[in-house]
This record gives sequence, structure tokens and C-alpha cells, in this order.
Amino acid sequence: MIFGGDFRQSLSVISKGTTQEVVHSMINSSYLWNFCEVLTLTKNTRLLKGASDSDAEARKMFSDLVLNIGDGNIGESNDVDISLAIPDDFLI
Repeated sequence: MIFGGDFRQSLSVISKGTTQEVVHSMINSSYLWNFCEVLTLTKNTRLLKGASDSDAEARKMFSDLVLNIGDGNIGESNDVDISLAIPDDFLI
């Protein structure tokens, strides 16, 4: 069986369930999780489709920036508000 998606963003739907019940219903909280193999995609082919070499590099840099923000790798772990300098190349 293959599961797809980002487990950080998809929550189960439990009618009238508490937050704890919803979190514990996730596949990675299940005893079955120990039998799963997690494979990670390393190349975003949709991002690079139809891009020239120079454009592909700019797209990859932007994609990495967005992923780092989403993963919490920007700033310190105890920061409440993070000031982020966005490179001029990314601004429209």
C-alpha cells in the first residue's frame, strides 16, 4: 500500500473528536507505522518542468526557501516572531 502526501498537513476527520483523538488517529501514531518504509522524493519535477537551466536554479532556490520556512529551519527555535529577508530576486 502506498500513502502519498505530507503527513504534517493532513489530519484525520473524527466526528466530534478531541484534538488528542485526531492526533492519535494519524498513521504515524499507529502501531503499523513501525512496518512502514518512508521514501522521500528528492527532485521536484513539476517545479522544473519547462525551465531553462538558469530559471531552474532560481526556482529551486525559492522552493528550498519555502520548505525551510515550513520546516521551521529559519530563525531560532525559541523565536516567536521571525524577521525574514526575502531576496530581491523573489519579489514581484
